[in-house]
Amino acid sequence: PLTNTVIHLVTRNPWLNDSTRLLKRDCRRAERKWTKSNLNVFYLQWKDAMMTYLTAVNETRINYFAHFIASNNQNPRIL
Repeated sequence: PLTNTVIHLVTRNPWLNDSTRLLKRDCRRAERKWTKSNLNVFYLQWKDAMMTYLTAVNETRINYFAHFIASNNQNPRIL
């Protein structure tokens, strides 16, 4: 018999934009290269890519919340 299913929408983090997704893709690519070869050079590349990704995510997250707070400072129910 046919049944109805409820599909829940996943709310994405708004601070993960296209540039951070690209950095994450590069980070995963470097991690795969390091795990396949287990060389120290690729480990350092992965570590550098990971730090670049994390700093970019932190900066965009800080900017998102700063803009959110500044735009809703007159409405305490949202904050």
